[in-house]
Amino acid sequence: MKNSIFLPLLLVLSATTFSALV
Repeated sequence: MKNSIFLPLLLVLSATTFSALV
């Protein structure tokens, strides 16, 4: 399933966004 790649990708994207805010 694509979720195998989508899940970690979303996590990295979230971490990048959080890092940008902070």
